[in-house]
Amino acid sequence: MVKIYIKEKDVLKPIKLGLTQPLTDKNRVAQPFGGLFSTAEDLSLFCRMCLNGGEMDGKRYLSKNSLDSMLVKRSVSPFGVGWNLYKNGVYGHSGAFNTDMTIFPGLNLVCITMVQIPSLFECRNILREAITKKEVGNEMDRNKLKQDEKVR
Repeated sequence: MVKIYIKEKDVLKPIKLGLTQPLTDKNRVAQPFGGLFSTAEDLSLFCRMCLNGGEMDGKRYLSKNSLDSMLVKRSVSPFGVGWNLYKNGVYGHSGAFNTDMTIFPGLNLVCITMVQIPSLFECRNILREAITKKEVGNEMDRNKLKQDEKVR
């Protein structure tokens, strides 16, 4: 199972967050995160498959139509089906204690943070905003290049 650590004086020490283990225990307390665990590598593969419209290494896992329909805002909330929808086509999903995956189609980039620190929920937002500023900056640079090419 997953172990969670905290850094104390340059030493990582395991901590307990109070999640009832094992997850198969029928008496455990329900948690909103659902108990899905993964690795950075598997999340990277999943996100890259989504970035590629449902395809990975020449194999289709999810139809483009299905993925596109998941990325449609369903109400006044900022959610599609299973995804948080951000500006400029950026989408992602946040997990418990700061774990996050965000897909930036405009940059052909996925960003995965696997952090288990409940008191720092803002870290994933800081990272996403920094990348978004980079994306906006790149878009402005691309538009300027297009304008410069027209002038020539």
